[in-house]
Amino acid sequence: MTADAAVARTLRFDSVAAPLRWLSGMGPPSRLFVATADELVAVPLTGGEPVRRPLGDHFTHAADAADGFVVAGPLAVAVYARGPAPEWVFRVPATPPLPETPGEFRMYSDLAPPPAELSSFRLAGDWLVARLGERHLIALDLKGRRVAWVLGANGEPAFRPTAFPGAAEFGAEFLVTGRLLLVQLSTGRRWLVSLDTGRPLPAARADRPTAAAPWAAPPAELDADSVVVSDGAGLVRLLDPETGGVRWMHEAGRDASLTGEPPQTRGTDSAVLVAVRRNHGVELDRLDATDGLSLWSSGPAFLDVNRVSLAHADADGEHVYVTAGNTLVALALKTGEAAWEAELPDARGAGGWVVRAGRECVVAYPEFAVPREPVAEMVGRAARSVRANPELWRLPALAAGLYDAWVARTVPVLLFDPETGRQLARIDVPAAGPHLTAWFDRDTAVVATGDRIAWFK
Repeated sequence: MTADAAVARTLRFDSVAAPLRWLSGMGPPSRLFVATADELVAVPLTGGEPVRRPLGDHFTHAADAADGFVVAGPLAVAVYARGPAPEWVFRVPATPPLPETPGEFRMYSDLAPPPAELSSFRLAGDWLVARLGERHLIALDLKGRRVAWVLGANGEPAFRPTAFPGAAEFGAEFLVTGRLLLVQLSTGRRWLVSLDTGRPLPAARADRPTAAAPWAAPPAELDADSVVVSDGAGLVRLLDPETGGVRWMHEAGRDASLTGEPPQTRGTDSAVLVAVRRNHGVELDRLDATDGLSLWSSGPAFLDVNRVSLAHADADGEHVYVTAGNTLVALALKTGEAAWEAELPDARGAGGWVVRAGRECVVAYPEFAVPREPVAEMVGRAARSVRANPELWRLPALAAGLYDAWVARTVPVLLFDPETGRQLARIDVPAAGPHLTAWFDRDTAVVATGDRIAWFK
């Protein structure tokens, strides 16, 4: 994208739709996936006719497959090929599992356990790994059309929908590297799990201590035999996932000011970005991947913000770009010194900002579509209106007003000069509802919202 970029093409939908998120672990996408009221629409990123399939469930994520595509949601996973109907569907069981042996002892209570839902999807080749509820992991063989394995947080290869309060749970963030999973448990332990069998690997020192608080982001994979793991509030280690051995350790100083949240990590070329959250802001450092020493002679850069997301950051050959609240910060890649700052619009409670470094400009866009006014304010105004005049005949009009205020949104796409931080352009894409999926690379720039897909040129 350049400073004179504009919307070159738009595909509109007849009703409010929801663009699906891409599955983590997939390669560069070739299609966008959108769920309307009654169908799934697969839209080629570079042009071509959309593929439409009947919608059989509620889906949130999607990815291309060898001969079609796979979609996943909280209660089902479906594999589509050439025909209109899915070739295989896995649905989360809604009934208790059968007893393993006759007369198996079971405990019952008046409170039914909450239904298990699929989350934290990770694509690993032809396999899809997800959390099933909070106490199980499940692996689906998409090519073989089968459930490969289920692993409980108690180490047992079985699904148990009930457990005693305080039982171990799997963290929401985990990494799939090669044929291994690196997962965190609520007991402050981390496991290495075989992707092929779903069993923890004791030979690779699977049951090692890690951060007591949940990981804010999955471990960062540098290459096939190097993974950076947050093992404490200010502690990161480089591991060999095959053996579990530690190659180096980096620990932030001044423990008294740490919040207790594990650092976020992200690999960039031959270095590791580490964001440590403190009581007074966030420290960002760039470590050498070979020895864990800081590459910034002046020490970590300080960001005066409550938290940052390294998943929303980016880097090029000159700068590291991080969004800190409503500010875009560019740090010199070699020194960590602030090169420039640029103000971003108020997201009005819709989430943070995402930045992507391009060849000629830096692109910033919101994580979710921005409402016309903060959601909390419009709900508060409606509540005050009801308290002042509680007539029942006013409720339909208030509900319609709330719905309109919730749906009517926009997606501002901002372009900045990478050298000076000067705003070059702003493109506003209308949106219906908060859902947003975007992709920016060397040849494609596209934004999908709740009622349209817009291509930039």
